[in-house]
Amino acid sequence: MPQAPRKASARAAPDGKATSAAAREIGEDATSPNTRRSEAVARRYWRAWYQLRYGNGSLPLPVPAGVVIQFIVDHGQRRSRDADNALKCELPRAVDNELVKLGVKKKAGELSLATILHRVAMIGRINRPHLKGRPNPAAAPEVRQLLADLRRAYAKRPATTATDQTTIGTQGPKEALTGEFMHRILAVLEPALRDRGDRWNYRRALRDRALLLFGFATGGRRRSEIASARIESLKRHRDGTYTYLMGPTKSTTGKEEYDDRTRPLKGRAAAAMTEWLAEARVRSGPIFRRIDRGGRIGDEGLSPESVRNLVVRLASKADLGAGFSAHSLRSGFMTEAFIHNIPLPEAMAFSGHRSVQSAARYYRAQDKRDSPAADLLD
Repeated sequence: MPQAPRKASARAAPDGKATSAAAREIGEDATSPNTRRSEAVARRYWRAWYQLRYGNGSLPLPVPAGVVIQFIVDHGQRRSRDADNALKCELPRAVDNELVKLGVKKKAGELSLATILHRVAMIGRINRPHLKGRPNPAAAPEVRQLLADLRRAYAKRPATTATDQTTIGTQGPKEALTGEFMHRILAVLEPALRDRGDRWNYRRALRDRALLLFGFATGGRRRSEIASARIESLKRHRDGTYTYLMGPTKSTTGKEEYDDRTRPLKGRAAAAMTEWLAEARVRSGPIFRRIDRGGRIGDEGLSPESVRNLVVRLASKADLGAGFSAHSLRSGFMTEAFIHNIPLPEAMAFSGHRSVQSAARYYRAQDKRDSPAADLLD
């Protein structure tokens, strides 16, 4: 009697390599483009530094705690115990100059504290796929203690200024682009907005005004969020206002409740957006786009770096100084909320901050003498 055919088994033993690759791809999907770029820059720097410093081939992964500590003392400055009490670090000058020649460092000299902390954080990320259940050497107790000591040491020193390079301290936060400064930047755009004959400058001014007001009014958006803003997420209402639906951000997934993801665009911000869209005739894709020298508006959106350069350029043109960058929109929104006595939870609902501690750092009164906190007893 013929045997019945055997049923094919639905079971299949997992492939460890395939599982690891899939997990890595999920992590990549969850990582923002800015973080991926930062990680790539840090990886190149670590590889070059390691090869020059140790001279024994490729960077070991995971990077051992001892190597991380050497990186920190190479780049973190400390007070000399010599009579002159000068600042020094362990990075040999020849290695420093070679890093510049290789293109992984812009110029010879010290790194800022923020850059050191960022590079160590990035090597912690780079280590993760290679840990195999072991603790991350970049987060070893001795590494954490050294970084904590370095922060305290830098905090005790005067901040570096453009005209005084004799003292090295932490780089301060970017200036807050509050309402006062925003009005000065917008005033700089007015001559170009009145001259339709110069199509390049006219269209750039329309775009830049709409971008600045959008970035500020929607809660102080990050440069990556401004660059990735799409027309499909912008809804116009009959009264001329807009609602913008936020996608994924540094602190959100883009899957939160609808009301938590929407931001209103009203008043001057809405009017500026309407004028820009009418001129650009944007129907789909990026809202803020590149404009060539002939005044032609392209299909390609601005990059995060272009958004940064735009803010820096206009702040300089408005004689606001060199302390402004794209992140000034975020700190400016939070500071302006403080000046107008808007409760912190309400400001956070716009900015998208998850923790009070993170949001409170942006409550920067431009002059503490004008802060309501100075008049609590009066």
